[in-house]
Amino acid sequence: MRKAMITLLVSCICITITGCWDLTEPERLGLVMAVGIDQDENNDIRITCAEVNVQSVGGGSAGGGGGSGNGPPFHVHSGTGKTVFDAIRRLSMEAAYRLFFAHTQVIILSEEMARSRGIKPIIDFFERNEEIRRSTWFLIAKEGQLDKIITADMPIKTSKGQFLAGIIEHRERNAFFAPNRLGDFIEIFSEEGNEPYTAGVAIHGVPLSGSPASFGDPQKPRTSDMVVLDTAVFKQDKMVGWLNDWESRGLIWVKGEGIGGIITTYLDGQRIALEVINGQSKVEPEIKDGQIQIRIKVKVESNIGDSEANLDFSKTQTIKKVEALQAEAVKKEINLALNKSRELNTDIFGFGRALHAKYPDQWKQIRKGWYDYYPNIDVKIAVESKIKRIGLVTKPAQRSGGE
Repeated sequence: MRKAMITLLVSCICITITGCWDLTEPERLGLVMAVGIDQDENNDIRITCAEVNVQSVGGGSAGGGGGSGNGPPFHVHSGTGKTVFDAIRRLSMEAAYRLFFAHTQVIILSEEMARSRGIKPIIDFFERNEEIRRSTWFLIAKEGQLDKIITADMPIKTSKGQFLAGIIEHRERNAFFAPNRLGDFIEIFSEEGNEPYTAGVAIHGVPLSGSPASFGDPQKPRTSDMVVLDTAVFKQDKMVGWLNDWESRGLIWVKGEGIGGIITTYLDGQRIALEVINGQSKVEPEIKDGQIQIRIKVKVESNIGDSEANLDFSKTQTIKKVEALQAEAVKKEINLALNKSRELNTDIFGFGRALHAKYPDQWKQIRKGWYDYYPNIDVKIAVESKIKRIGLVTKPAQRSGGE
């Protein structure tokens, strides 16, 4: 009887444990690292994706037996459909393996589509699909650049997605563009009193490495180099313009995200380069006598990177002068971004969101006409500036005799 019960129990376990019914072996998946989105002449959605050539990037065959690693590092597939989902499914007509999007590093929308149709036709699929990670970077391709970005040869043997993600991950070294991940972009888009933004991407042709004499030779084969630059700003669901590098950093100062880079100031006509090491910001709205006022408070800390000025940085008075110059430079960049946002009449700083949080009743009265108020809002900017380190020397090197 006991043996019969054990046999029955084992049979039940074998029947109920069926394994992963939808399992696909990794070697049967096409890993997509970059996705491009555009529209064709019929207003249909066109999806272009870069699938990793594992044998080329890995330098061996899929079976692990080694190999030369020859061939392009990626395969490009393109499909057109009425919706994003339709277009992606049509990609399977030219892909040997099932395209797998869980490792996608970047999603790139063309500037043309961002301006004309906006993000509404595409955002639902990427938010709804379980393979798409919210941590994927979302970028805007400069006008006429999307196809070149997805299909261009790379200067190094890596995927497009990894290359662009690597640039963005080190943005604190320059901070001249303001990228957003897909999840953050969607969150900002969904917030009341806030407008989304993200970085742009473009491509520049450069000659292949060779003798110096071949540089710039139009007959020489060319490879390509991608650059992440500027910041695309939206109003509601459509793109309305670009922030340049200084305007982008002005936005970053206020948002307090990814702050970094170099601030160059001038003292007595001589350059001083300051490396930003930390930054914090706070936006405080006030309503007084029926007037809206926004106070922006920024704290910035930096180290002295190099100096052309013949100054003694061990003196407190000298440091205070440089701190004042740094505060002035940060305030100038914020004003550049603020003026551009007023010109485009889009609240990328989230002033409306801050107002909504602090004054919900007053916000209900002005929310529909917010952009009648926005260009004329009184904005006060206060910058607290600190120099943390001056480096190994207190004075620049000079020839003896002061020459």
